[in-house]
Amino acid sequence: GMPGAPSMKMYSKEDLLNMQNFGDDEDEEDDELTSNL
Repeated sequence: GMPGAPSMKMYSKEDLLNMQNFGDDEDEEDDELTSNL
């Protein structure tokens, strides 16, 4: 789960990749993160 999902809009893609919660996610999954918004 992603507890920070609602606040993702305030972060840039690079910031999300730097977060530990997103460290396990591959770049290919980035499209899923944006679609969840």
